[in-house]
Amino acid sequence: MKLLTSNLRHFYDTFLPDAHHSFVVVSDLINETVLNKCKHGVRIINVARGGIVDEAALLDALKDGRCGGAALDVFCEEPPKSAITLELIKHPAVIVTPHLGASTNEAQQRVAVEIAEQFVALATNCSAAERARYVVTGVVNAPVLAAAMIQTNAPWISLANELGKVAAKIIQGAIPGTNICIKTSGSGMEKRNFLGTAVLVGMLTGHTKNGLNLINAPALAKDAGIEVSQSHEGHSDVPTVTVKVSQGKSISHSLQGTVRADDLPYLLTIDDASFGPTGVLLSNNIHLFQCQDRTTNLSAIITQLASKGANISSVATATGKNVWVAVRTAEFTHKISVPEIISF
Repeated sequence: MKLLTSNLRHFYDTFLPDAHHSFVVVSDLINETVLNKCKHGVRIINVARGGIVDEAALLDALKDGRCGGAALDVFCEEPPKSAITLELIKHPAVIVTPHLGASTNEAQQRVAVEIAEQFVALATNCSAAERARYVVTGVVNAPVLAAAMIQTNAPWISLANELGKVAAKIIQGAIPGTNICIKTSGSGMEKRNFLGTAVLVGMLTGHTKNGLNLINAPALAKDAGIEVSQSHEGHSDVPTVTVKVSQGKSISHSLQGTVRADDLPYLLTIDDASFGPTGVLLSNNIHLFQCQDRTTNLSAIITQLASKGANISSVATATGKNVWVAVRTAEFTHKISVPEIISF
């Protein structure tokens, strides 16, 4: 995206033909001369002040195709009365809406609530439920968020984020030099290429002092020495996200998860060990560990959890060459610091 500012004397001739966005406030800024210099089919949006756009010039450009469409919520005269403005409003390529300017108490309160919800959605420490509820909307300068704005994608972002956290803890935070391969499977998943970035957000959580989000995660991952690749495989009965983490030439660990009808993230496999078709819910108070001796290790781990005051609510076992166990506890305040346990 090109966002350009310049001395207005040279702005039009030098920059406007290549600019994607420009921000200036001048009466009749978008006029006949400017429209002639814009790319053919340009779309005009004016949600600032009436008079910035020369309405007669815009109407002519719409009629001859120089302008591909317009969205307006302000006009030179309000309410609109002139024949030109009324014809502009009725044009099939024009979208018009009322402009409140947040001038009512109700509008100001709603704007305040929406701003707060946007910050919650972008916060790095909000829960999966909060991310699903508070979806980022209206962002125009962050391409990775374009798809993430869609509410149905929010649960998948939460899943990718949680898989990234698990991957980081499995490799014990040895981030530099890590290779991450993210693969999506299933119909429609090829459109969710933003999930790789969401995995990075989860993986880097707690490993960077910088603010972490979907916009800056790729740059921070590069700075941390992480190499990332992403692919899609269309044939799958269940849509899934697979994260493979390697250090060196051999793959160290592989995680696979999905989102179910309840819009919550589930872990299906770790390495070759499967938790079965239902999987394990990835949420707070889930503790994962690898067993060498299933009975002995499980008993020892549960004893350690109980000694911290944890109440065990469920236990799930993933079987394969390696055996992984997921223990869910009721919420408690003690921090688990047993090295072999991955706690959330």
